[in-house]
Amino acid sequence: MLNNIDNRSRNIKEYILFFIVAYGVCWSVGILNYCKKFMSGDLMAIFMMTLPATGVSIAKLYRNINKDENRKIHFTFVGCFVCFIVLILFRIRGIIDENFLEMFICYILLPIESVLILIFALLNEGEFNFGRNWKNVKWDLIIFIITLIAGGIISNVGMEFIDFSFIVTFPINFLFFFLQGAAFLGEEYGWRGFLQEKMQRKCGKRIGVIFLGIIWEIWHMPIWFSVYHVDGVGLALRFLSTMSFAIIIGFVYMKSNNIWVCAFMHYSINLFSTVFPGNINSYNLNVEHITSYGVVEVLFLFVVFSLFLCTKYYKKDKSSYSE
Repeated sequence: MLNNIDNRSRNIKEYILFFIVAYGVCWSVGILNYCKKFMSGDLMAIFMMTLPATGVSIAKLYRNINKDENRKIHFTFVGCFVCFIVLILFRIRGIIDENFLEMFICYILLPIESVLILIFALLNEGEFNFGRNWKNVKWDLIIFIITLIAGGIISNVGMEFIDFSFIVTFPINFLFFFLQGAAFLGEEYGWRGFLQEKMQRKCGKRIGVIFLGIIWEIWHMPIWFSVYHVDGVGLALRFLSTMSFAIIIGFVYMKSNNIWVCAFMHYSINLFSTVFPGNINSYNLNVEHITSYGVVEVLFLFVVFSLFLCTKYYKKDKSSYSE
């Protein structure tokens, strides 16, 4: 009985630590940046992407640092978070300028963090096991990529020319994923690796993943106005998009139990959102820039990915993830 109470107390503290970092730090720095404008919206987005994993890492280290088999990865997330905060403070104090901050983060800190995490993951067979169950979801990934391409084509109807060269260069772009992986793994380890199963146990597989999509989008609030320039219509499209991606990524995570697959899918979403020429304004989600074809694209993705809610992995009586 005492052990159950102790475990419940530790679980609650894990939730608190996670949300303090993932939301508290995110919104605090986001509001400060909106007022002071000490770094670009894109750099703010990179900072935000590392926070969910940092929150989980702090919670895991707090729970039992000595028995944490992934403590090297967790320390890497926390250490780079501290470096990022120090650099932000230097920027606010005027010790470094915005260009130095952006160059250092994008070309030094983020690649080093990404490579270190990948190395530690390859040496560890735990929850960060890189090679786990990719074969189990290969067809799902193919459907996912084809759907993204189809959505991009829909959004570009009426364009005089659509450049499909990105299909050839996509394998090369995949290599860049390994130098930016800490950002995408940073989000996915928080949302899928930590929060998804907890939400599904509380609310059921389907409702849980939909609520997760809503929570995920609300978390983006610090860059709604600095990066996406949303209005009412744009915000509605954002919520639809995030819920649809939460459904498909959540499905693949349940089927593979591999957080790296989720990170790759997240990377692919960001990549395909910009490769089509008609998506040049994809970060301007307001009535001045949203086209009717862009709305159709969002609805198309939502319908296709929502079909995965009918699969056996979203059945209420399926309580375990793939091994």
